[in-house]
Amino acid sequence: MKPMRFPREQQTLPNHFYFTDYERHNAEIAAFHLDRILGFRRAMPVTGRLLNITTEIYQVADDNLLRTFFVSPSSNLCFHGKCSYYCDTGHAVCGNPDMLEGSFAAFLPSYEQTGRKVWRHPWRRSYHKRRKAQWETDSNYCSIVREIPPYDEGRRLLDLMDMAIFDFLTGNMDRHHYETFNGGWYTRSDTLHAPLLPQLPNLL
Repeated sequence: MKPMRFPREQQTLPNHFYFTDYERHNAEIAAFHLDRILGFRRAMPVTGRLLNITTEIYQVADDNLLRTFFVSPSSNLCFHGKCSYYCDTGHAVCGNPDMLEGSFAAFLPSYEQTGRKVWRHPWRRSYHKRRKAQWETDSNYCSIVREIPPYDEGRRLLDLMDMAIFDFLTGNMDRHHYETFNGGWYTRSDTLHAPLLPQLPNLL
């Protein structure tokens, strides 16, 4: 689930880094439909709907999640859950007063059931305000990647080129990993953007 945090017309502030901005819930939905139109079929099915935080989350939550609920100064019901990043009061999700719009992605089977494998993207960003990734400073980086499995044979590298175009069209700047799944592969919408586009002539 990705909650609606901003009005649809609000754009990313120009001074925000890609790793500090909130993801847009409707961008998830649009990315799923664009993926289908392009015929890639790698994005998980996503839909949007209204959620009642009280009846659909609070009343069925376990003790750990319940401890993160609170009422905001505006009398809205909020929670932040438990996770590695951004799960605190300053990043809480709040209803109005307890109704929340969001996007909901299909739930995948476990890694053990399906043989899913996570791969670090070779053109991932540095996630640092001052340090650049290797591909941004090494003009020979593409040649290096082409010699490394699994990019040294088959169509995996070509698939990354498709994903680069997809991420450019959707404005996704946060492609740090991708996953293979039962011999094929899919993308996580919250996880290459334009970084790979300038490199395409070097890959051909």
